[in-house]
Amino acid sequence: MMNLKNSGNNRATNKRINLPTADYPPNIINSGYKDECMNNQYAVLISSEIPELGELDLLRSIYRELNGYMEDYNNQINLDDLGDWKLLIQINLRNTNGGIGIFKRAKRFPSNKEFEISISIPVPNLEEARYGISDMTGIYIPLNIKNFYILSPCFSKYDNLYHYILESAKQAIDAAFTYGFTCNGKRIKKKEFITNSTTD
Repeated sequence: MMNLKNSGNNRATNKRINLPTADYPPNIINSGYKDECMNNQYAVLISSEIPELGELDLLRSIYRELNGYMEDYNNQINLDDLGDWKLLIQINLRNTNGGIGIFKRAKRFPSNKEFEISISIPVPNLEEARYGISDMTGIYIPLNIKNFYILSPCFSKYDNLYHYILESAKQAIDAAFTYGFTCNGKRIKKKEFITNSTTD
């Protein structure tokens, strides 16, 4: 059962915030593998902004698992309303102020006809979990209920970093499509929660 911490207004702000770019190249699993798992309408991408978390085999395995998860999950979402646009789900492993953050507004890239949903997942340190990492340097993203839907991570539920990241990403994807996102005037979300409203 996911613990949703968004006790504030669910209406997304009209102000778009740009997340900072790391001053070192993050380990991004997208191009080269994006085409491998890119469905006609969606793809899940994953990146790490934590220098110590640079094990590409780990990220690549999670990447493939999440795209497989979306293959089973996508029929629950009204993706047909995207038309000829695509939906990217970007999983970012980064330092936050304790929560899993789902950015409330989908980013729009007209030149590629793509919308992007951004999800921030914190990684535990060695005090928070025995599978945590020691070097927590990297970009820090403070979450707030104005711009993010926030979930509480459960480090103690998992025995290793792989399952924590994988299951937290699945949980966040499920929450993201429970709330939904407005894309070209259409609310993209789980079909069971769709109403006639298209506002954020």
